[in-house]
Amino acid sequence: MARYSYGSPTWLKVIGYVILSIFVLAALFCLAVLIYGGCEGTTFVETLKIWFTPDKVQEGAEAVEQTTTMLHFIK
Repeated sequence: MARYSYGSPTWLKVIGYVILSIFVLAALFCLAVLIYGGCEGTTFVETLKIWFTPDKVQEGAEAVEQTTTMLHFIK
């Protein structure tokens, strides 16, 4: 007599564990950003900008802001 398994297929369980693992890692990353931001006195978004924005882009943005300010003073 053959045995019947009524559980989920193995490949479906593996995909479920992979998706669950990704969610857990994302939650841990967000928690780390919140803790670091709390220690530094910055918000979640500001902390992400500090971590993932290259320095040259920040310097370029500051230069554009200074140029805009100078143009307003000249007019």
